[in-house]
Amino acid sequence: MGIIGLAVGFGAQNLVRDVVTGFFILLEDQYGVGDIVAINGVASGKVETLTLRVTGMRDLDGTMHYIANGEITHIANRSKDWARAVVDVGVAYKEDSDRVRRTLERVAASTKDESELGRAMYSMPEILGVEVLGEYEVTWRVIVDTKPGKQFEVGRSLRERIKAAFDEDGIEIPFPHQVTITAAENGTKVGATDH
Repeated sequence: MGIIGLAVGFGAQNLVRDVVTGFFILLEDQYGVGDIVAINGVASGKVETLTLRVTGMRDLDGTMHYIANGEITHIANRSKDWARAVVDVGVAYKEDSDRVRRTLERVAASTKDESELGRAMYSMPEILGVEVLGEYEVTWRVIVDTKPGKQFEVGRSLRERIKAAFDEDGIEIPFPHQVTITAAENGTKVGATDH
């Protein structure tokens, strides 16, 4: 009987912790149904259920996760008040920086001017400039503040438009190359051995 009482006591303690945490989540408006969140740095998705005891969140592949509110230690809300699309695009080292910037500015202006997509953005995309000098590419960064939850749609659209504009302007988006030298090209005889 003592073991059962102990188990019930621990269960009640966890339930109280879940409810108290859920109360503060709702009171402080940390997130709500429809928000896109990452919980404890592990699971992320769209909140579909929020009660005092549990948070129900559906991830990108459709899996529904139920997390006890008392287990939540860290929340990253990706749709609170506003969001930001961050678009990194690599160009070849040989490309002229002024030309790349002009192309990105043209894409930014045309994207903001489009009626439906423009309404999802709070401002015109901003070209921050060169972010990384990589092994085989120069990475440029473009950012834009969007309506909550619209950052993914805007980011994808910007990437598509930048790719099309780079193709049109002849700006190379590089990819890693691997050179393989055959034994014949290397000047050695295949099957030859040292004695």
